[in-house]
Amino acid sequence: MLTTQSYAYALVAYISAGIIALTLAHRFWFKVLPLWAARVLTGVLAGLLLAPARTSPDGGSWAPALIVGVFNGLFGEGWASAVHAFGILILASGLGILLAIASLFLFNVKQINKES
Repeated sequence: MLTTQSYAYALVAYISAGIIALTLAHRFWFKVLPLWAARVLTGVLAGLLLAPARTSPDGGSWAPALIVGVFNGLFGEGWASAVHAFGILILASGLGILLAIASLFLFNVKQINKES
C-alpha cells in the first residue's frame, strides 16, 4: 500500500506524463490535421487520460478513470462496477471538446486583433 506522500508523487508523475504525451501528440502527430481537428482530438485525449475516478464507491483513493473502468469491468463485478468511471470519462471528454472549441475562438480573436 502506498503512503500518502508516495501516492501524491505517483499522481503528479502520472499527470505530468499525460501532459507531456498530449503536448507531443499534438505537436507531432496531429500537425497534419486541420487546427480545429487537432485541438478537438487533443481535448478528447486529455479527457480520457487525465480524468480521475474513485477506485471503488466506498474507497478513498483516486486513480485514472480509464484504468478504473477497464479494471473494474474486467476484474471487478462487471459493468455495474465500471459504469461510474466510464461516465466520468464521457463527461471529461466532453469538457475537453468544449475547451478545444473555446481555445479556437480565443485563438481566432487574437489573430484578428493582431491583423488590425
